[in-house]
Amino acid sequence: ARSIMQHRMEGAMNLDACQALLPILQDLLSSKYEDFVGTAAQFVEVLLEHFGDLISETRLSCAKLNERQVDLVREDRLRKCNACYDHFQEIHRLLPREQGAGRFSGVRSSLRTFLGKS
Repeated sequence: ARSIMQHRMEGAMNLDACQALLPILQDLLSSKYEDFVGTAAQFVEVLLEHFGDLISETRLSCAKLNERQVDLVREDRLRKCNACYDHFQEIHRLLPREQGAGRFSGVRSSLRTFLGKS
């Protein structure tokens, strides 16, 4: 995660990578090591910035479409977006809220906004 952030390689990632990384980051947020939790929160924010609009727009646009239309690519993208959304929802729940967790307020706020519009 740090290597990707340090080398600004987020652009090389796709929705599949986002879907694969979110469960790992979710696990890291439960770590007893502060450094792991901090890095996971930072990377969640990077993924949210990079994929949040795509996830929201896909979920909203697919909700408006006729279910009788068969579009396997769209259905696959929606499945991935829904999985990412569910992980972001769980990550929001896991982020530390207690006193001293102020450094997570930015990512918590971003997640709250994202979850509210999706």
